[in-house]
Amino acid sequence: MGRWVFLHHFAMVLSACLCFRWLRGAPWTSANAHPETPAAQASPEQAGSSQASPSESRTPERIKTKQYTLSHERQAKAVAYSRAGYTLYFVSYFLGGLFLFLILRLGWAAKFRDIAENASEKKWIQGLVFVPLLFLTIGVLDLPLHLYWHSLSLHYEQSIQGWGSWFWDWSKESFSPRRLELFLS
Repeated sequence: MGRWVFLHHFAMVLSACLCFRWLRGAPWTSANAHPETPAAQASPEQAGSSQASPSESRTPERIKTKQYTLSHERQAKAVAYSRAGYTLYFVSYFLGGLFLFLILRLGWAAKFRDIAENASEKKWIQGLVFVPLLFLTIGVLDLPLHLYWHSLSLHYEQSIQGWGSWFWDWSKESFSPRRLELFLS
């Protein structure tokens, strides 16, 4: 029991340290993340002269940045894709909950449990049978939503990946051992 208390305290201290470090300013970001800082943009004359005040050297007239702007057509497509993506994101969470409810309500989870109990007496083996069946069912129920999401990315020119390649990637993602490992841990 003492070991679990120690691990619990260790996790709490580690979480607190990570939160404190995050609040102080993400140390994992590089110093070169924003190379176009006002100091880097200052001309050699300004850097050498001590008469230029800091507020004077940062005026918009003296700072010239290179910005990429989208054409009106591409910007409208990007905004429409973003809105459709946000909508689909929230719909996917609603449907995910609905799918889990239906799996329970229709008795599929009980059938999966029965299959797992018939496979072995050991609980961990039952888990190894039950979880992939559950993931396979959720993956198949979720497939139309993922298909629509990919068709949106093709329509709004956010992807050039073909359907065969996309389906292969989707199947590797949905049924990978890593996903099972994340669920069991």
